[in-house]
Amino acid sequence: MSMKTNRFIMKQHFVMALAVFVLAGWVFSGTSQAAFPEKGKTLTLVVPFSAGGSTDTAARNLAPYLEKVLGIPVEVVDKPGAGSQVGVTYALSQKPDGYTIFYANLPAPMTMWLNPDRKTVFKSKKDFTLLGIHLSDPGAIAVQYDGPYKSMKDLVDAAKANPGKLKAATTGLLSDDHFAIIDVEKTAGIKFATVHFDSNPERDTALMGGKIDASFGNAGSFYAASVNKKLRIIGLMDTKPWPKAPELPTFESQGYKLYAASVRGWYAPGGMDPEVRKVLCNALKKAVNDPEHQARMDKAGFPVGYQSCEEHEKTWDRIDAWVTPIFKEAYADSKK
Repeated sequence: MSMKTNRFIMKQHFVMALAVFVLAGWVFSGTSQAAFPEKGKTLTLVVPFSAGGSTDTAARNLAPYLEKVLGIPVEVVDKPGAGSQVGVTYALSQKPDGYTIFYANLPAPMTMWLNPDRKTVFKSKKDFTLLGIHLSDPGAIAVQYDGPYKSMKDLVDAAKANPGKLKAATTGLLSDDHFAIIDVEKTAGIKFATVHFDSNPERDTALMGGKIDASFGNAGSFYAASVNKKLRIIGLMDTKPWPKAPELPTFESQGYKLYAASVRGWYAPGGMDPEVRKVLCNALKKAVNDPEHQARMDKAGFPVGYQSCEEHEKTWDRIDAWVTPIFKEAYADSKK
């Protein structure tokens, strides 16, 4: 065999080998992208709060519709503790492969890492993969239904007449409720005696029993008691009326440009493959916008406020910009 013929044969072998390699690469790449979600796998949806709570209920309402879209089982797992830090830390310790996602309620992650006492393993937005927002529950102030306060003006006037005497409650130190109290105090030039409770039921029982004067929380948590005329919502910290109860006045309509909300979104550990994230973002969008899911959430009194992955990013940055400056004051207050 001549040298020329030998080189020709070697060249042919090289070209064939290269073609097989490229084709294998295409097949592998296509299989890799199409492999999520893989049949036989289960997606774990971690709720960092107790079973039966509002976030747990929202997750279990969503799960069957997410299963329908993804075509794999969705298991809701509750990991409560330390104001959601236990569950968030657990979920972030899992692989960013798309099979573990979790709820977090903004601004909680930010207040955790800003608090040196928390010693969080997560330190910034980069530790999270944002997947969209399910619920946006506007901040609200509630008072006794038959009490002396019928509006923000009534409450503010009473607080001005009795500096540091009116008791205003939250559901936890350095929570969004706590920040809302500080915002109202600074804007209205008043001072409350702030009382911190561990749960919504405990706080609301104290308010209905007349042990506190006002309760800072969220519209969704006050809704049932408001309908039953046990509590009165005197203001919503939102730019527009709440669709669930459009008759409720906003802060803005009463002269106070203050806005706050408990924003409940989906997350995964940071470093997720962009293609996997895209699949999850689209699946969550389809699931939450399923008409049957929307009807179930509305019946339960949940303020569905879906935001896409891109909108989620902007909302995170906006809330972070609000929380960070006010945190030092709230932290100092918590040490008194």
